[in-house]
Amino acid sequence: MDYVFSERERNRWLRIWWAEAKYTPTEGYFPINDLDGELRTVSRGQAEIHECPNRLIMVTGGVRAGKSQWLAMEMLKEVFVRDGLIWLVAPDYEQAKAEFDYMFAPLKVHDMLLRQSVPERGSRQFTTTWGCRVQTKSSQDLTTLASFAPHALAGLEMGQQPHDAFDKLQERALEHGARVIMTGTLEDAQPWYADLWDKWQATNEEGGKSFSLPSWSNTVKFPGGRDDPKIKALEAGITPELFLQRVAAVPYKPSGLVFKLFDRKLHVPEGGLVYDPELPIEIAIDPAQHTYAVLAIQWKPIPGMFTTNNRGQKVPLTEVRVIDEVYEHDTTAYDVIPLVQNKPWFKHVTSGVIDQAGKQRHANKSQVQIWREETGVILRSKYVSIPEGIEVVRHRMRVHPDAKQPLILFDYRLRTDRDHGGRANGTIAEMGLYRWPDWREGMATPTRPIDANNDGCKALGYWCFDRFGSAIERPPVSKKRVIRGYL
Repeated sequence: MDYVFSERERNRWLRIWWAEAKYTPTEGYFPINDLDGELRTVSRGQAEIHECPNRLIMVTGGVRAGKSQWLAMEMLKEVFVRDGLIWLVAPDYEQAKAEFDYMFAPLKVHDMLLRQSVPERGSRQFTTTWGCRVQTKSSQDLTTLASFAPHALAGLEMGQQPHDAFDKLQERALEHGARVIMTGTLEDAQPWYADLWDKWQATNEEGGKSFSLPSWSNTVKFPGGRDDPKIKALEAGITPELFLQRVAAVPYKPSGLVFKLFDRKLHVPEGGLVYDPELPIEIAIDPAQHTYAVLAIQWKPIPGMFTTNNRGQKVPLTEVRVIDEVYEHDTTAYDVIPLVQNKPWFKHVTSGVIDQAGKQRHANKSQVQIWREETGVILRSKYVSIPEGIEVVRHRMRVHPDAKQPLILFDYRLRTDRDHGGRANGTIAEMGLYRWPDWREGMATPTRPIDANNDGCKALGYWCFDRFGSAIERPPVSKKRVIRGYL
């Protein structure tokens, strides 16, 4: 890019503008715990985020945490581009005023503006003396985002905007490889926003990074930090879930998750998981009526580590790796099989596991027969109860005390999003949606989770059970057991 001033001069002007705005980035160590007391993430204040080199950044903020001023001071780094263009995109023009004003004021004081338009209503903009234009936009009219190519974009109160607005920001950023920085609160945010925050906490294919600014990181407003009386009073007056969103600035995990143990930082390794030709590979399938899930799984012994199986035999401790998936809604095996066959690892697959109902015939061929005839892959199947499937996966999600790691890992490219109906679009997405029924007084303790958003998880349970056996004592098998079928 064509910058005005040398890097040294740019840094000097940035310090001057920050001083004019009376802005000093917060810094420190601010751990944030989830509802169950487990560490969710650690914030180190505004200074840490200013230093982040990632092109895509998301910042969720608690009340009075200073996210608006942080964003404006960060975007001032971008105004040094000659004839550049910066967009501040909010749900409406009113919600873009604060960030615009924070940027506008120090430049005006130092007589660095060529022209300006600051109406009380509608879009605001200013142009620096070297031709860099800063303009507010509203996502209410997405067509206004479909022209020009900014060199930097900011999404304000992004959680209140539709996913289409995020898509538009990425499209507009494409030409110049522009930075996209998003801020917002989590209270009443759309589901995609919280999902993206969670995804960007770990390695991801977009290269995004998410941060939280809890209210107590602003030690000017809350000198006592997490134990500040004003923070404690607010915590006592609202629900724990709302406190996490509004004050701690992290999305809370819904109560009753089946796989509450799942943690991206533990189970989704940096660098990802790719097909390793030195390791065996199989597929695991749950061909449910509304969602057809196929997982690609590899496994390897952990060197020098052994365990005892359920037959009392000493066996190598094994790391399971879910390297890929095909996850489709409202479809059939004949539509899914070509997608699986197009995967580069598929030519090495000769066997796998499928739900026991995959052997059933209903006027047509069984799922097992279809896969054998279309692909040559031989699928094994045996009865696995829902509790057995869940527990064998849970068992491997726990950090093994000797290996110091979980025994099951997932590639970061597995999908984490939902469709417009709220259904999971991948196995990692299921981890935040597969739930037990809400318990109410007078109800029996539920023994089965809600049968939704669980097809990838069930396929994984079938495979782990087939490979390692049950992690719980098996109850007697009823001869009257009903096996579900598939259309």
